[in-house]
Amino acid sequence: MLAVIGNLVLVPVVLFYLLDDWPQLVQRAQAMIPPRLRDGVTGFLDECDGVLGQYLRGQLLVMLTLAAFYSIGLALFGFDLALPVGVFTGLAIFIPYLGFGLGLVLALLAGVLQFASWYGVIAVAVVFGIGQLVESLWLTPRHGGRAHRHESADGHLRAARLRPPVRFRRCADRAAGQRADRGGGAAAAGRLPRQPPVPRMKQLPLAIGAIGEGPDQSFASFMAGPNGAALAHLQGSGLRRSPVTYLWGGSGTGKTHLLRALTRHAHDQGQRSGWFEPATALPWEIDEAWSLLVIDDCDGLDEARQHAAFALFVDATTHGITVATAGRLPPVDLPLREDLRTRLGWGHVFALQPLGEAEMRAALRREADRRGVFLSDEVMDYLLTRFERNLKPLMAQLDRLDRFSLAHQRAITVPMLKLMLAEEGAP
Repeated sequence: MLAVIGNLVLVPVVLFYLLDDWPQLVQRAQAMIPPRLRDGVTGFLDECDGVLGQYLRGQLLVMLTLAAFYSIGLALFGFDLALPVGVFTGLAIFIPYLGFGLGLVLALLAGVLQFASWYGVIAVAVVFGIGQLVESLWLTPRHGGRAHRHESADGHLRAARLRPPVRFRRCADRAAGQRADRGGGAAAAGRLPRQPPVPRMKQLPLAIGAIGEGPDQSFASFMAGPNGAALAHLQGSGLRRSPVTYLWGGSGTGKTHLLRALTRHAHDQGQRSGWFEPATALPWEIDEAWSLLVIDDCDGLDEARQHAAFALFVDATTHGITVATAGRLPPVDLPLREDLRTRLGWGHVFALQPLGEAEMRAALRREADRRGVFLSDEVMDYLLTRFERNLKPLMAQLDRLDRFSLAHQRAITVPMLKLMLAEEGAP
């Protein structure tokens, strides 16, 4: 008993002083990290703090909601011990299986002892069955699993889908690359075969192809879904903390859309940028006036363009230019030269996930509204069942539909969609 009382007194006191001295403790801990690794380690710990905090807040909300639900449900069936059993069950949900099992056993014992009939067992089965459905289908997906779903695309523990040793190796590679760029930038450039001199062309602030046409290439029109962390990173201060960002994922996950939106945002801020992809003709040269360098479809670069991309990275790092890149594979799996692959993984790496059906419907609806056309549920059902559930080809079909309906002066319907496919053929 004395030990319990002592803990009740000491724990708040120790906690108060820990919280009061926490900033100083953090500063001392950061000072112990080698400067060349400090940025990478600090960013990694910040991400862990954000993910764990979000997970704990979601779990607390689930526990309180279930405690209230079980207490009210058992009380409606006349249980005398509804409040303690309900609160215990809700709070014990934090322990998977065991917490719910103990709560169920306590509720069954309370029901049998109080009612001495099957009524108590049936009442417990109804309340706990509904509670499990509510938790599994609504509470946990919306709140309890938020840290796993949203920060997958945290950030980087799940979004990057890189093993922890790979992540720390990436920090070491970044430090080595910075030392090389500071002390051996000129030597590195000297080791690279020089392209023959060509007349320097005047760079436009932004190529039209990089921006895209219309507002569909902006951050506002991007349907984030499970990729909210990547969107927040590109929109917020993440680019200032990490000069290199890499997006990877399958076709239709929004990699090019986000890069074009980032380029458009830089253009709207009066900044200049450069856009490169496998189809961009050589030579690739950097402009010191750029604030942003974008390389799309990195996995499609041939040997000559890999060499050019590496030289761009060296120049961009030297001049403090932000780099945003994208590809279909994570950096460690790209079929590229080692030095380029290492630099692609220097900073934040996000794995973009495909949208679910509801999010695809919302994206199609929003694009149709932007075009000023009505897209019925029947047409969307037809598109989703007849074509690949990939946003990129679905948007291409919507563009075909829009042009076909304008040419025939008819509203978009399923019969008109079938007519278009009959006349123009499937893509």
